Amino acid sequence: MNHLIKSSSNLPRLFKPHLKLPSISSFLSKPTSNDHQITHKLTQITPFSTTKSNPINTIHPKDEPIDAGSSIRKPVSLWPGVYHSPVTNALWEARSKFLENGVIEVGGERKLEDGLVSKTPSQSRTCVEYKFSSDYVLREQYRNPWNEIRMGKLLEDLDALAGTISYKHCSNPGGMIRPILLVTASVDKILLKKPIRVDADLSLVGAVTWVGRSSMEMQLEVLQPPQGRVFVDLPALADRDSILIRDTCQQSSMICQPQQRNVHGRIFGGYLMRKASELAFSTAYTFAGASPRFVEVDHVDFVKPVDVGNFLRMKSCVLYTELQNPARPLINVEVVAHVTCPELRISEVSNKFYFTFTVCPEARTNGLKIRSVFPETEEEARRVIERMDAEHQHDN
Repeated sequence: MNHLIKSSSNLPRLFKPHLKLPSISSFLSKPTSNDHQITHKLTQITPFSTTKSNPINTIHPKDEPIDAGSSIRKPVSLWPGVYHSPVTNALWEARSKFLENGVIEVGGERKLEDGLVSKTPSQSRTCVEYKFSSDYVLREQYRNPWNEIRMGKLLEDLDALAGTISYKHCSNPGGMIRPILLVTASVDKILLKKPIRVDADLSLVGAVTWVGRSSMEMQLEVLQPPQGRVFVDLPALADRDSILIRDTCQQSSMICQPQQRNVHGRIFGGYLMRKASELAFSTAYTFAGASPRFVEVDHVDFVKPVDVGNFLRMKSCVLYTELQNPARPLINVEVVAHVTCPELRISEVSNKFYFTFTVCPEARTNGLKIRSVFPETEEEARRVIERMDAEHQHDN
């Protein structure tokens, strides 16, 4: 680690998404003793220090940031889906370059290197730059109706970045590797430290922080120059009314189209995160009666893969609110995705998402009241208690 070069970036950290990434396995139908299986997962870890051992603040001499609008080709063999995010395109293009010269087909005659290759975190470090200040087209793709960042699209990009970092770590420049498979397992926590603007450049930075025999974990950060305005707490709000959980429910359904598949032919996990985020936003918006502000993604579980052609239903509700701080009330939203088979009248949970929102300062200034939410059934009460316990344990 002594040879690492400290980054000159002095941008503040907006939030730290901690993702758990997947199982990487050989494409062989029957594993052999020569097959390597690896799973990469991102978990919550101790934040990096500002010393030279920090992989986020350390750049490898040969690394250059990925321009968010730089995608110029589409290697169909690696990413056949058609995505709305230009960053996903750029990341998958970069991913294909890592593997173009180093992957051999199973049974190929080219010799694989023996033993494990040691790598430093800086060698997997990847940076994506959003040039919002100068790229009007890119800015329009990420702007919501309130001139703020579309968090769903950013979550999609973070998932793509995590996959690219893991491919980069598994690649072997100058050597050969067998084909590998990467799938997202879960997201541990994403915390927003301040609002993200679309009138200033933005950067995503990530690196592998730990690797085991069958797993890896990494940390990602979103960085943006400071705006120079101090957040001021507002006066307390008046007493709130209450509402039942069932009266906050929203849902959406969709047929999973081939345009949203990933490199392995299944629905891209980042796309599911985006759709869940947008439904959670709509749920919080309807509940609060004012534009919500994203605070964090607390946890995401990828329970079951979603295939092209699946009928996917997403159900959301406000599980509970936190009103201890009147200046910053919190709205906790649960989104559960189900893969449904209408022919057999069966449904299985594929994903669970938990989002936290607050409301814009202007709404609180105008006297907006956030209501308390109460369960009506024993099952609803159990879900609320489990979520509160998980949040409490995570904070401790």
